[in-house]
Amino acid sequence: MIEKDVLPKLDNAMKELERTRNGIQNRKTAYAFIKALLNMGGRTRSTDATIPFFAVCDKMYEIYPNSSYPSYVMKILAKHGIVFNAGSNKYKIWSLPLDSIETIRGAIERYK
Repeated sequence: MIEKDVLPKLDNAMKELERTRNGIQNRKTAYAFIKALLNMGGRTRSTDATIPFFAVCDKMYEIYPNSSYPSYVMKILAKHGIVFNAGSNKYKIWSLPLDSIETIRGAIERYK
């Protein structure tokens, strides 16, 4: 992904989330999930004892206590190329595009 492409993708993902039934909550959940992932280095691995997926969820709930479970939000963010998962079903890795982490870090605050 070219770094400049991430901003319109992030904007489109957030707009799509706002158009859903629980729009504002979904947008805030997306903000909290991305922010938690950024705070943990931009990547988590379900087999990594130091940063498991549920640790990201815990951090997400600290950032936005009314967050919903992020599965739907992650699907929309993945569709727009903001987050992606790799690995097998047993050993998933959720990550932000590594070449775009700093751009996302600078842009995410407008969706708070």
